[in-house]
Amino acid sequence: MLARVTWVIVLAGLAGGSWAQVPRPLRSGAVVPDTALYESFFYRVYFIDRVARDAERRGLDGGAALSRFQRSMGLSDQEMAVLRAVAADWRANFEAFVQEAAPWAEAARDRRDANGEPPPDLAPRLKALVEKRRRIVQDGIDRLKAAFGPVRFFSFDTHVRATSTLDGVTVSRSSPGKQ
Repeated sequence: MLARVTWVIVLAGLAGGSWAQVPRPLRSGAVVPDTALYESFFYRVYFIDRVARDAERRGLDGGAALSRFQRSMGLSDQEMAVLRAVAADWRANFEAFVQEAAPWAEAARDRRDANGEPPPDLAPRLKALVEKRRRIVQDGIDRLKAAFGPVRFFSFDTHVRATSTLDGVTVSRSSPGKQ
């Protein structure tokens, strides 16, 4: 799995030139895009769910971790079920994305110019892949907004930001229309 994640990180690192920002180390107080925050959050939910299922397969109580997480987030059973479904769908879509992006990321890495930029013939495809990755996460966010409603989602979102595992950065709401 680490190799798959590495490809996605490599793909994100290919974003250069005028069509996307080059990732740089985040400085203290940097603002994280909503999609980056929720990608990390969806992975956390997926991971907790996977650990719980693995424990249950071994005859252990896997529900304890899920219940603790649900209580910490202040989620009802129905909201937790929606969140687990969204995280599982995100993961499936993300895995498919990684499979699609890997050959393009490898080609771009192998063909970078002296300035570290991908070749111009790959730039449109890489840009489309970056957008596709963002869209996968945004679709999950949109599903949560629709299921929770605006008031409950605002409360949920505030808690997600407060418990973010992205250290050393400010996780504030993005401006409308900006991710």
